[in-house]
Amino acid sequence: MEDFPFKLILKYNDKINNEINPPFNYTLLTDLIKKKLNLKKIQIYYFDKEGIENEIKNDNDYINFINYFTNENSKEIEIIIINEEKKKIEKKKKI
Repeated sequence: MEDFPFKLILKYNDKINNEINPPFNYTLLTDLIKKKLNLKKIQIYYFDKEGIENEIKNDNDYINFINYFTNENSKEIEIIIINEEKKKIEKKKKI
């Protein structure tokens, strides 16, 4: 298998945390991010070229994401990581 023509830039807590080569499926992506950032449950977002926020939540979304940026000839794509555990804690504090 050939590598993808771009790198993924992981953005977590408004900071650039890591640069990774895109894995070949969604499960590998989430496992890799969780390991690198030491998180248990995450949400993954990206902005397309039109500035529209999109969530990657399954293999189909991931394939669409990969195809979109491969066709755009992108070199680096920033993806935003949300910690689901922290989100739950913050929600409880508001109640």
